Amino acid sequence: MTRLSVLAACISFAGVAGAAAQARGNAPPPPAFTDSSPHRSYYIEGHARLDCLDWGGDGPPLVMVHDLGDSPHIFDDLANQLRGKYHLYAYARRGHGRSSSPVAPYDDLTLLDDLRGVLEDLRLKHTSLLGWGFG
Repeated sequence: MTRLSVLAACISFAGVAGAAAQARGNAPPPPAFTDSSPHRSYYIEGHARLDCLDWGGDGPPLVMVHDLGDSPHIFDDLANQLRGKYHLYAYARRGHGRSSSPVAPYDDLTLLDDLRGVLEDLRLKHTSLLGWGFG
């Protein structure tokens, strides 16, 4: 057998062994989320308790808004790249991340009111918004 075929056999065996371990429930759990992004986190109280992140930075404010099923940490890498140009903020929308999950409402006007509350609490009269979504 050549070295290449031995290596291919080892990789193949490792894949089969891993799949078998997962099928038996012996697969290692996925790593837990570790928040290593440099920011401060605080809550804004209103109709919902909203978790806000402030990465700091130099320049005009930029508020980032995540999509359904995400959290403001979707912007961690981007925030680290943009901190030289903007002061960056993001918040967990109601029902996401560490924000509260009220039973209702979740309509567009309520979500807009949440954003308005964030902007007022941060005392931002003029800001740019960056949104992330599938629609």
